Amino acid sequence: MMNNNNKIDEIKKVLERIRAEKYSAVPASIVEKIVDVQVNHNEDSEHTEAYNEIKSIVNNHLSKIDEDA
Repeated sequence: MMNNNNKIDEIKKVLERIRAEKYSAVPASIVEKIVDVQVNHNEDSEHTEAYNEIKSIVNNHLSKIDEDA
């Protein structure tokens, strides 16, 4: 039986495969950070905190793209 860490690792592998095949412009580190936030804030009471952290990750990434453009 898989423990939670193994399940999370499996999910990350699947997401990485999808990202690489279909969304290669999105850095792997962004997906990894988003998954980590979701794992660390999985209680119902933490949804707003998770949303805010993910929003920050995405906004920071988009700001860097704008700077490089």
